[in-house]
Amino acid sequence: DCFGDDKPLGELCTNGTCLNSLGSYYCECNKGFWSNETECVDVDECSDSLNSSVCQPNSTCINIPGSYRCPCNEGFTVNGTQCQDVDECRDPDDTPCPDNSFCNNTVGSFLCVCSPGYRRIGAGCDDIDECQYNTTCRSDQVCTNFPGAYNCSCQPGYHEKQQACVDINECENSPCHPLARCWNTPGTFSCHCRLGFTGNGSWCQDIDECIAPKKPCHHLARCHNTPGSFLCTCMAGFTSIGSLYEGQQSVPLRSRGWRQ
Repeated sequence: DCFGDDKPLGELCTNGTCLNSLGSYYCECNKGFWSNETECVDVDECSDSLNSSVCQPNSTCINIPGSYRCPCNEGFTVNGTQCQDVDECRDPDDTPCPDNSFCNNTVGSFLCVCSPGYRRIGAGCDDIDECQYNTTCRSDQVCTNFPGAYNCSCQPGYHEKQQACVDINECENSPCHPLARCWNTPGTFSCHCRLGFTGNGSWCQDIDECIAPKKPCHHLARCHNTPGSFLCTCMAGFTSIGSLYEGQQSVPLRSRGWRQ
C-alpha cells in the first residue's frame, strides 16, 4: 500500500516513513512523533500527562512540531542549562523603581518600596506631610515638613527644656546698645534708649537738649549739654531762685542740672 497507484510515495506517513506490510502498511515516525498506525502525530512533550520535568526550573515548555522549547520565564535568564534569576536591583544607577524608593529583588521579579517618609501615589512615591496631623509635634512646638522627614522645634524666642518650650531671656546676653535698657517679653525682647538718648535701642545717641527749638533753660541762663542730660548755668550777675530758676516753667533740679 505504501506504493499504491492511488497514493503517492510518503503521503501516507507525513513526518515518518511508510513501511509496507502484508495487506497493509504502518508508519515509522520521526523523533518527536508517534504513530497511530495510519499516520504520525506530534508528541506534545509539554502535556501534563508526560514528564513534567521536561524543562528546567523557572522555564515554560512550548510545544513545536516534532520537538519543544524551554525559554526562561520573565525575570530569569539562561545561564548554561539553567534559568538564573535576574537581579533587577543590582545597578543602583539604573534601578527600575521610581525616585524616593528602593528596589528589593525577589525570585523572578522585584519590589519597589517607598523610602521612609514617602508613600505610594500612582506609579511614584510622594512625600508624606507629617505636619498636617496635629499629633505629630507637641502643642507648644512648630512642625516643619521636609522631603521624607519633619522636624519639631520651639517657636522663635523659646528653647527646649525638660520636654517643654520655655522663653529665652535674651536680655541675659545684653543684645541692646550700652545706653539702652533691655525688656524681655514672652518669645522676644525690646531695646529702649535711656532717658536723654535717642535711637532704636540697637544704637543710641545723646540728645542735645540745648539745640532743641524749645530751650530748656531760662533766657538768662546758658545751656550746657551733657551725656543724657544738660546743665543750666545762670549768666554773670544772676542767681537761681529755689528749686526752679525764676521764670523756668518746669525743670526739676533732680532731673536737670542747675549752676549759679
